[in-house]
Amino acid sequence: MEAFGLKQEAPLKVLKSVVDLGGSASPEVLTGLIEGMSKPVIEAAFYWADRLNLIQPGQQSGEWTVDPVVHELLKDRTHNGLVDNPGPRSFLEAIIDDIREGKSVFLILPENTPGRVSHSLKEALREDFNWESVNVIPGANPVEFLYTTIVPGAEPRRLRSESGLASERTFSVN
Repeated sequence: MEAFGLKQEAPLKVLKSVVDLGGSASPEVLTGLIEGMSKPVIEAAFYWADRLNLIQPGQQSGEWTVDPVVHELLKDRTHNGLVDNPGPRSFLEAIIDDIREGKSVFLILPENTPGRVSHSLKEALREDFNWESVNVIPGANPVEFLYTTIVPGAEPRRLRSESGLASERTFSVN
């Protein structure tokens, strides 16, 4: 990317993050995802990337798409992208620690979560473990969902809460 004059760390990190999100994103989407980077810095990176023709307007309003050549250059140098940033990396490391301690971990992630999240978890946990993806109905109560899915024989009169779920014998064994 230095051949394109892109030597600054912030713009490169912004463009790599867009690549990690599939090649298209808006400054609003990246705000908060890239730890330590303010919205004005992200917007400035988009502004100059547009001026340098590194990105083009995307299909949706406010969205930008990384140029295919730039996308390929960044893709090859991008290992885990957003998950390499300190915030997401700490989040994933905590999940990995919990799993290695024998805890059951359930994540409810938005549909637009980069695929690298599950890939990074699976790669870090190369040993055998039970990985199951399930779809949760938007607005559904996660605790009720877990009771129905994992502890279907739970006492129906018992209060269904996080602590109640954790104390269910069949839940803690899984």
